[in-house]
Amino acid sequence: MSPRIEVVIGRNVRRLRALRGVSQAEVGRSSIISQKTMSNIERDGEAGSVRAESLDKIARYFGVHPALLLIDNLPDEALANGRVSDMMVQFARLDHAYQKRIQDLIADFTQLSVVPAANEPEPM
Repeated sequence: MSPRIEVVIGRNVRRLRALRGVSQAEVGRSSIISQKTMSNIERDGEAGSVRAESLDKIARYFGVHPALLLIDNLPDEALANGRVSDMMVQFARLDHAYQKRIQDLIADFTQLSVVPAANEPEPM
């Protein structure tokens, strides 16, 4: 049985932040997401479900695709460098129900990506 997706997200966010040598406070100071929200996400989803918008902001901060944060057991190098090929290998090993949950979350990210980030100009 696969772990809850919130647990995987929390682990991966915590691992990625550690691999990059960034504290929760630094992420909070960047004003992309509060330190409290970051802490809640890293505590394996104890505060409830992780919003796609928050996960998208974290992924943008670290310069990785949000889907990387959804895949369990990624090697550190793949997570830190955002290697999608490693993500796809791990995705293929997941059970069907977990794959479906990830696909649904990716669909949420796709909807978010049409909204420009705060520092990006609106498309003309």
